[in-house]
Amino acid sequence: MGWHSLSFSLSGAQSQVDALYLDFRPTATSGTRTVSAAFVKFSLEPKVLWGAWIDGLVYTTEKEKEEKKEKGDAPWESSTWSTFDTHASKSPSIVHFGQEAPWAQNFQETPLLDAKVGGSLPLMDMDNEEPLIYEEGGKELEKRVTLSMIAEGAVDSSLRKWAAAVAKYGSPLFFRWDWEMNGSWFDYGDEAIANPTSYKDAWKHFHDIAQEEGATNLTWVWCPNVTPNGGSNPITNYYPGSSYVDWTCLDGYNHGTNPLGASGWISFSSLFSPAYAMLANNYPSKPIMIGEFASTEEGGSKAAWIADALETQVPANFPLIKAVVWFNWNHPDGGGYWDWPIESSATAEAAFAKAIGSPVYSTNTFSSPTKLAPIQPLP
Repeated sequence: MGWHSLSFSLSGAQSQVDALYLDFRPTATSGTRTVSAAFVKFSLEPKVLWGAWIDGLVYTTEKEKEEKKEKGDAPWESSTWSTFDTHASKSPSIVHFGQEAPWAQNFQETPLLDAKVGGSLPLMDMDNEEPLIYEEGGKELEKRVTLSMIAEGAVDSSLRKWAAAVAKYGSPLFFRWDWEMNGSWFDYGDEAIANPTSYKDAWKHFHDIAQEEGATNLTWVWCPNVTPNGGSNPITNYYPGSSYVDWTCLDGYNHGTNPLGASGWISFSSLFSPAYAMLANNYPSKPIMIGEFASTEEGGSKAAWIADALETQVPANFPLIKAVVWFNWNHPDGGGYWDWPIESSATAEAAFAKAIGSPVYSTNTFSSPTKLAPIQPLP
């Protein structure tokens, strides 16, 4: 008498469900057993990619700093990456880093190959802040590359060369170009705020060139900030169009009462909900990435903030979020450093490790991704 249950996992294939049946067999050679009712309960557990910008300075000792032997960032510095893995108790499925604009640097595949060897998907930031170097009258000069210049084709040769190299590389990467365009902390942000069309035209022009050169492995991540500090344009005014964006994205930080830039303690839900709703209502078919997020220790419990964000909010209340990327960097600001890393306290580190240890968050299983295809959200 009584109820009994048995749990088993399915890989997600429809054929497994189609062929599912219950087979009841007696465990004894005599006697009668009656099955009064039988049920199959399906529980769909969300799967979310997760990662971090893993800054080497976080793991550099004071002696190493004095000796000018600072550790490099992941994915280049393997010890930086492995130390973060140990503290997080799990290897990330995304590793975040930056690369200079095509007119300032040729495509560099080394960090992408390092990420792939580590089983992680690369998330590459790139902006147009680097100047264009040119010669005139026997002198080497430089000028800022504006959004309008990009849209008008002034740097097409560099964009084409870069995109062709990306296509030759072949493996997929997240590509977050000119992120936080709705904030005035970047030169291109000032230009975009004054004229959102200039931003959209530049994005579309770059995207078109990449497609023409066969760089279909670029996964275009469009990423405003949740709290813009310039202009009155809603984030939708900067959206280039659904055929030009693979993932939407948001950046946001809990600055708490940290004197470097106090804005009041704010929960993950309060921080991201308004902008998330705007994305969900306008672009419901696009998966959402949290491209940068972190919390200070000042003004509340960072450990509780992390637990709430990763254990409750993301899996239960933000279904379109398919990737989260922590900003594990002691970011310099105003003569000090933000305490963003998970290692800012033992309680924060433990909370992060416990939360990210959930099977909701995928680990590093991406050493052989599909060639020349954008990255899809996990089912």
